Amino acid sequence: MHRSAAVACAALALVFLAPTSAEAGRKVRLMYEAPIADSGGPAVAVTFQNAREEKKGGAELPLIAQERGSYGIPSGIFSGAMKTDHADVVVANWAADVLRAGGYDAKVGEDASLPRVHVQLTKLWGDGMGPHLQFGFSANLQVFAVGGSEPVWEGGVQASQGVQNVIRMSDPFEDGFSQAFAEGTKALLALMLTPEFQAALPGANAESIANAESIFGNREATIAADKEMAGEEGASAASADGHRTNCTEDGELPKGWETFDYDVYCWGGKSLIGSYIMGGVGVGLTIAGDQIARNNTERHRGITLPVVFSTLSSVQHIPDSGPDDIDAGVAV
Repeated sequence: MHRSAAVACAALALVFLAPTSAEAGRKVRLMYEAPIADSGGPAVAVTFQNAREEKKGGAELPLIAQERGSYGIPSGIFSGAMKTDHADVVVANWAADVLRAGGYDAKVGEDASLPRVHVQLTKLWGDGMGPHLQFGFSANLQVFAVGGSEPVWEGGVQASQGVQNVIRMSDPFEDGFSQAFAEGTKALLALMLTPEFQAALPGANAESIANAESIFGNREATIAADKEMAGEEGASAASADGHRTNCTEDGELPKGWETFDYDVYCWGGKSLIGSYIMGGVGVGLTIAGDQIARNNTERHRGITLPVVFSTLSSVQHIPDSGPDDIDAGVAV
């Protein structure tokens, strides 16, 4: 088969193999930064409902975003990387963590003996191409009295976050969702202090909320507060539920990740060295293959190619061949 025909076949194969919908894609960790919790307030249950659009996570819980490749063709972004949780667990835990920052003793799950905050997730979606990404997060909230079937309060949280030209070790989709959650946290903290919310679910600690609002998103202040809570032990023993608990030998998480959940960081952080090793092996094999193909081309065909990665930028190393060339063993 002639070289041009081989190239055409390869191009056609790429067209058929390219994902054409959000059903094909990759996984990321869906995560958020939890504000510092208070204690001693009234107990409340937190329940969750997935009410997103059908094609944006409503029919498929792990689907949380799409990224667009060549010609704008989308591929899906799914939660659950490294066995982390999906929206039903993450959003319910997020609401409970924010309620704890407001002084409530929040527990995820049904409990008929407690008032209930019901979180109806209506949007959790990211979209973009390259470094230009947009994220949306919105949820309807309802407060039910003990044994009540009709909400005594209803409100909503909406957040959006645009992330552009992200340069850091983590995945930009992970960054974008964590920032969208951060905006939602600030909105929910503010809602708790409204007279309407307090009438439906009294007991919020205004001082705790003000403190959480003042340091949330300020990593240095949050780390200092963690260490103060933990005493001489430092942030590595900051809380019993694992938030802000360090897992590295020196007791410190990398800069930019100091306040993230222990398990979420350790799932990905511990694999970083392995990723570097496997990446190095892959680069080494690519270089070796390039040099072997280049050497054969110059030796058998008399064609001079660039020294580095010439076989990735041209087709001159692909031999011309035909039905009469079988005995030659090489291209003629």
